[in-house]
Amino acid sequence: ELVNKEPPSGLDIIQELKMEETQLKKIRTKTASTNEKITKLSVGEIVEKPLSSSPASFLNTPKQYPSFPLPQTKKNGSTSKILTPPYSKNVEQEQSKNKNDIENFNGDRSVSASDIPWDERSNSLNISSAVSDEKNSQIISHPEVKDSYDHHRMNPSLNSQISKQVTCNIPLYHTSDNLETFKPKGNKSFFRNVCSEPMASNYSVRGPCYMRDNLKVKSEEALFSLIGCDNLVYKKKTMKSHHVCSSNDSYLNRLRGVCTKVGIKTPFLLCLNFVVPWGNLLMYFCRPDTLGGGPFNESRNETPSENLWKKFVGSGTAYRNKKLKLIPRICVGPWVVKKIVGSTPALVGEKVPTSYYGSTDDGYLEICLDVTRGGNVANSICNTVASKSTVITVDLAFLIEGSENKKELPEQILSIARLHHVSLKRIKD
Repeated sequence: ELVNKEPPSGLDIIQELKMEETQLKKIRTKTASTNEKITKLSVGEIVEKPLSSSPASFLNTPKQYPSFPLPQTKKNGSTSKILTPPYSKNVEQEQSKNKNDIENFNGDRSVSASDIPWDERSNSLNISSAVSDEKNSQIISHPEVKDSYDHHRMNPSLNSQISKQVTCNIPLYHTSDNLETFKPKGNKSFFRNVCSEPMASNYSVRGPCYMRDNLKVKSEEALFSLIGCDNLVYKKKTMKSHHVCSSNDSYLNRLRGVCTKVGIKTPFLLCLNFVVPWGNLLMYFCRPDTLGGGPFNESRNETPSENLWKKFVGSGTAYRNKKLKLIPRICVGPWVVKKIVGSTPALVGEKVPTSYYGSTDDGYLEICLDVTRGGNVANSICNTVASKSTVITVDLAFLIEGSENKKELPEQILSIARLHHVSLKRIKD
């Protein structure tokens, strides 16, 4: 039957299309009339549109709110009365109810701690600690100290007894009671007049086979831990001190006095003394992994860095100057200063006049670097850094150079300190 059926003519097709078009028009007009329903209120008009069948049309349909007339000012200055919305009575009732509840609560002062839920009670008791923890987390996560230690690496018992009693004018940021911050540009906040100890793994040092393959590796933890820094500013005609530890009010003698008072042995002190045009920049370090804070760790006798440190302490000035190496780095600061200072390791004992004071028997070793007699280049770099010191953060890392594969390599950072926006020419003794 399908084969023998005659195909429809053109007129039949046109008639069917017209019928379908008229049916579609009827459906459209009917849906439009049902979807658009207008309700007139006494205070204005609101157009309510029910959801259409298409989800996309629902998302694109803007929500319409009732429009209320604004108060009209009369000639005498009074305002015309406005009709309140029909649902405002419920709002007023709810507000009056809440007001009564508040008054009743304030009137009753005999609320015991047992009436408060335990979770709310603990939150109210620990709110101060929570605020301090949040502040500490913000400080620790700061970009300038994110790769630094947030605690002393020295012996905890030794630290608890002497750290608060022997102070420096450039303290570690996590021990400073009044941590200064400033915002030179934008919303970035920086620390001011504090120091920190960066992790030694930020530096690459000579590997175990460096003399053969020239490969460098990440340094292990620094041998010495930073205690604090001092910046001593003198008048122009005042002579700078080259042997600071020998003075009566030096950090070493103050440390000895506190240790004697507490009844403990004074730890071995490594002091780095930069003699600069404005005074002395001092950095203090001690061993965190030795018994009683001694200079050597007997459990590390087989490590190349420990043997190299022992040889360095027991040798003369000529050997020390050939081995002492400085790695400067500008972490934050202008590009020009970064370019001038650089980050290339240098044998500082051969570039700047260097002298050494103290020994293991004296309980300290002071390394004095006289930048004022280091030539025009050293003085220009120093003055450039000092003039921009408030806007820069600088790292000063020291290590002893290793040149023999098995006995002296791999290298290890000896000590490292980071100065955060220190006003070098303004901090006074």
